[in-house]
Amino acid sequence: MKKPADVGVRDRVLTDDEIRALWNGLPDWLVGSRTCARITCARILKLCLLTAARLGEVCGMRRTELDLERRLWILPPERTKNATEHAIPLSALAITIIAEALAETDADSKLVFSGRDGDAISPVLASNMVLSSKKPSKANLAWSCPVANWSAHDLRRTALTGMAKLGIAPIVLAHVANHQSTIRGGVTFGVYVRHDYAREKREALELWAERLAALVGPQPVAQIVELRRA
Repeated sequence: MKKPADVGVRDRVLTDDEIRALWNGLPDWLVGSRTCARITCARILKLCLLTAARLGEVCGMRRTELDLERRLWILPPERTKNATEHAIPLSALAITIIAEALAETDADSKLVFSGRDGDAISPVLASNMVLSSKKPSKANLAWSCPVANWSAHDLRRTALTGMAKLGIAPIVLAHVANHQSTIRGGVTFGVYVRHDYAREKREALELWAERLAALVGPQPVAQIVELRRA
C-alpha cells in the first residue's frame, strides 16, 4: 500500500489588497449557474471573514440562533466543532449582511441561508464555488479571481490574525475562535477564571469590522455609522 499523503497545516493569510479584491469582487468571481446562489455564497464568505466563524457554522445559520436586538449569534452545542455553546457578537456590518439575507429568504424558513430546495447551503457547495473561482469559466476563459490559492477557511485565519495585529489579547482571540483548549486549558483558566469575555469579544469583532470597512470602501463605513445611531 502507498503511504497516505501527509496532511499539511495551511498558513495562508490574505493581504489587505487581497481582502479588498475579494470583498468587492464577490459574487462575480464565484462560479455557479444561479446568480442567487453566488450572492448567497458571497454573503456567507463575508460573514466568515467578519466573525471568524467556520464555514459550516455560517452556512447553517438559523433564525432561532439570532438575537438581533442584542446583536448576538448564539451557536448551540450541536452546531459547534467542540460541542460547546458559542456566542458571537455581531458587528453592524455583519447585521447588515444578515438582514439582506433574511429579506430574501422565505419568512417560514428556519434558515438564514437556503438553497433552491429550501435546505441549508452545503459547506461543500460553497467550497467548490470558491475552488472554481480560481479557474477561468466556460463563459469567459480569461475571467478568474485574481486572488491565488485561497480557501474559505483561510478567511477565519485571516480574521483572527487581523485581530491579533490590532492588539487583541490571545485569550480574547481564543474566545472569539471558541478554542476550548485555550479557554479552559490549565488550572488558571480551567478552574479559577470564570469570566466569559463577552465584552472583550464584542470589542475585538467590532474593531475588526471597522478595519475591514476601512479596507473595502466607504459604503460599509456609512452603514456602520447609520446602524450605531439607530
